[in-house]
Amino acid sequence: MAFLKKLKWLGYLVCFFCVFIVMLYLTFPADTLKGYVTEQAELALSAEGNGQWVHPPLVQIGNMSWWRLSGLSMKDVSIQTASFSDKPAEKWQFNKLKIRIGIFSTLGGKPKINFDSYLYDGRARGSVTLTAEGGISRFWFGISDFDLNKFLNAAKGAALPIKGIVNMDAQFDLGKNPATDGEGELNLDLKNFAIGPGTIELPIPGMAGGLTVPRVNFGQFAGNISLQKGKGKTKDLRLSGGDLEANLNLDVDMHKNLLRSRLGGSGWFRIAPKFLNTNPQFKAMLDFSPDLKKAREADGKYPFTLKGTLGMPFPKFGK
Repeated sequence: MAFLKKLKWLGYLVCFFCVFIVMLYLTFPADTLKGYVTEQAELALSAEGNGQWVHPPLVQIGNMSWWRLSGLSMKDVSIQTASFSDKPAEKWQFNKLKIRIGIFSTLGGKPKINFDSYLYDGRARGSVTLTAEGGISRFWFGISDFDLNKFLNAAKGAALPIKGIVNMDAQFDLGKNPATDGEGELNLDLKNFAIGPGTIELPIPGMAGGLTVPRVNFGQFAGNISLQKGKGKTKDLRLSGGDLEANLNLDVDMHKNLLRSRLGGSGWFRIAPKFLNTNPQFKAMLDFSPDLKKAREADGKYPFTLKGTLGMPFPKFGK
């Protein structure tokens, strides 16, 4: 009986403690952490430049509340990166931004970070699971109805406008060694994809001021990229319905250093005759290359193969 009585009092204490913690959580104003979160975010953004920037990074948060016990929900978030010139850097605007670190996953030595955000008429959310050493073991990332034009316009004075609505879902488990254990899949759908008009800088001697690019409508850019046991493969990665059509099937052997991953594959591209007629400079560029002239097929397609690495691919035109 004495033991049961002690157990009952222990239960009362545990219950009181739990209620106290919950009440503290519900009543503690998360907004009091706004200054600390802002300061830490600005410190993280300024670490790379070692204080050599002209304009320091700036983080602003409208209001803040708790999210699922171990997370924060923020509204009207503005993040401006550091600038190393007199021109202010990009400023990203989030209507809503949520970040949470899993309690039990952290206690288990593999912290899981969840995030959810609404920005530029779309939504971006996902999760990242870290290893005990701080590396990434698995991640999921999803984007829906994301306006690429509004996002890139945050970079003031962009020389080459890019437009499109992005939908993407990526889920990968990298395992202990991504080169042999990596598994996952990425599905991409970029609609109303277009670039220009504008200029693009090319590292070509004598071409000062860059190459002038007219508006190019790519239509839809879509496809699937899968990873099994460290072997990557694209399935019908394609551009369709625009001035430029293309198709690519690619195999990738993953390497610990991603840029050294070996690749091999083939594909084709075709430029609409109407676009070439209204932009003769591109037709001249195609005619200038003997390899492209030789590779051109009767239906206007230019087949090619691709080898090398992700960091240094080598295309070869023709079958």
